[in-house]
Amino acid sequence: MNRILLIVTIIAFLSCSSDSKNTNRGHLEESKNIVLPCEKCDFEAIKYASENYFSLNKGELEKFLCAYDENCDWPSNMMETRDNRKYGLAWEALFSHFDRYFNEFLDILENNESVNKGYLLELFSEPAIYDLPYGEILRKLKEIEYKTDFQKEVERAFEHSVNEGNRMLND
Repeated sequence: MNRILLIVTIIAFLSCSSDSKNTNRGHLEESKNIVLPCEKCDFEAIKYASENYFSLNKGELEKFLCAYDENCDWPSNMMETRDNRKYGLAWEALFSHFDRYFNEFLDILENNESVNKGYLLELFSEPAIYDLPYGEILRKLKEIEYKTDFQKEVERAFEHSVNEGNRMLND
């Protein structure tokens, strides 16, 4: 009987320790206390987020959003502009990640004072002329029943983006 109890205890211990080592990175950390230093123009954070699209935690998303700043000297492969159209890894990642991590983005944008919200609002309001999920993000924003003032600003930016994109496509 003691052997069975010992074996069950060992199996339970090994099971718990392997679970803690094999955490599912697809789920975001629930803790709101994780605030990493905000490094502007961290192109590596954008590349990392793009390469790990399906498995980012909140800290990695914060680093990603912190990287966006109007003072960045964006390499052409990150944020290229041609004929009033935005291309590049950073541009595409911003919108695709916003769609995938919608709630987390809003939480970080509202609570992390280091994120350049003004610049991101400018980017969000650019005409939606590229095949990115502007409309889906706007739909999700409209579904929020009780919006904060900042969420209303984000919604207005995406409304402008979608409306201007539609206008340009119809011209």
